[in-house]
Amino acid sequence: MPEVLLQVRLQNPGKIKEVFDIAERSGYDGLELDCSGLGAGLEDLYLRSVDYNLPIKSILAPVLTFRKPVRYLLHGDIETHAAFHLFKPQRIVFRLPNTPIMRDLSCYMFKDRL
Repeated sequence: MPEVLLQVRLQNPGKIKEVFDIAERSGYDGLELDCSGLGAGLEDLYLRSVDYNLPIKSILAPVLTFRKPVRYLLHGDIETHAAFHLFKPQRIVFRLPNTPIMRDLSCYMFKDRL
């Protein structure tokens, strides 16, 4: 049976307990963390994950651009890099890169790679 994850984007550290309460009561298998706007402390998030026995099994990496390639996200973006190493997710999801001029070209170029 496939796992069901609750996708969250935590910009407010005060909402961490509420998110884990909702996920636990609703029966989710874990969380998918959106790293595009991490405002919450990663340590608090990790402790809640252990307390509620709800692991963070997937991470949504910030949107790639041609100025911020995968190499930057893995090594240059400190918050995302720390989240990768702290939670050790089963999956890291990279969204389709943005191109300001030709959006359709970007979708075509990366359709087989994601």
